[in-house]
Amino acid sequence: EVLEENFLRLAFVHDPKVVLSKEVKELIRLPFNIRLVEEYEKFSGKSDFDISNFGMSLPKELLDGFTEMVLLEERDPDENSDELKLELEKTRKRLKILSVEERSEELQSQMRDLEKRGDEEKLLEAQNEFNKLAKMRSAYEKEE
Repeated sequence: EVLEENFLRLAFVHDPKVVLSKEVKELIRLPFNIRLVEEYEKFSGKSDFDISNFGMSLPKELLDGFTEMVLLEERDPDENSDELKLELEKTRKRLKILSVEERSEELQSQMRDLEKRGDEEKLLEAQNEFNKLAKMRSAYEKEE
């Protein structure tokens, strides 16, 4: 939850267009954050991004949370652009790792159930996917 919020805060302050990528959309899972991304999608085509204008365009139920999120960023984006960019990228990588970990946990549970049921074919498929996720996680961690 905190990692997602940090990512979106950095994105909206530094480079909001990153939230439009398919990869990032798959990483965002909390309902509030998904709604923010959806609202940004609608807003992004209208004009150049201005954080104040975007905030004012949000539905009331999102405005307070968005304002609170963005106000947590104390650094000036113009003065700290490189620092913010680096932190945004690191946070994105951590979100990817977290996503892989969560999917791995789901697969472990699924594999236990499949093993109990004796479904060897599906168990093998789940094990293969689990191995792919382990490789992905390792690659993401090396990037850090």
